[in-house]
Amino acid sequence: MKKLKQAFCRKSKKSGNTKQTSEPTASLQPQSYHHIPLGSGGVLSREALGGSMKSTTFVGTTETLDTVGVFFEISDSQCFIAHIDAHVTRPSSTEPAQKHYSTNYKMAALLCEALTARLNTTVPEERTTRMRDTLLITCSRLSGQEPRTTEAVAKTVREWLGAEISGGGRVAEAHSGFVAGWPAAGSVMFDQAPVKEWIAVECGVGDGAWSIGFEEAELEPSDEAW
Repeated sequence: MKKLKQAFCRKSKKSGNTKQTSEPTASLQPQSYHHIPLGSGGVLSREALGGSMKSTTFVGTTETLDTVGVFFEISDSQCFIAHIDAHVTRPSSTEPAQKHYSTNYKMAALLCEALTARLNTTVPEERTTRMRDTLLITCSRLSGQEPRTTEAVAKTVREWLGAEISGGGRVAEAHSGFVAGWPAAGSVMFDQAPVKEWIAVECGVGDGAWSIGFEEAELEPSDEAW
């Protein structure tokens, strides 16, 4: 538990950790893009999306408020993108279970383990410098007084890729979505909803694969404050 808390609290000067923000890496012209809904994602291929190897494919997601948008390139023909909804539910005898995004360290550890297992089975390829350098993470609420599920997601993805050590990738806090041009065509991030010229096109990725939740027990006396 102590190791997990230290990992959450560590602020890396090299990577900027969860405080790092980023400007768009290219001036992308608004157009249609393949939209990833909440809780969806995975490895996408340009062939499956109907793109040619000579053109740029645009993918993105929006409304990453208490959730996290993740993108990285695997190759010229494949990328990973997901809108990860990691949450906890709290038992109640009077109200239906609702999602919460502030939690304790024990539940954050469970979410980290579950997300790591999901990444291992979804992206079997070797983790490369290209993946780390093209990593983009967006979330409007990435940190707070208590452990947040969004911060657990951001740290887990970066550590899984090795970006915490290399300093690669970008974590854009206070952004609620992005569109990435792939391969290597830059990205644009949104503070709120994308401008209307960006047209979302559903890409057929199944819902629910990246919605990860656990029921949270009451905080124990040994759980420390954030």
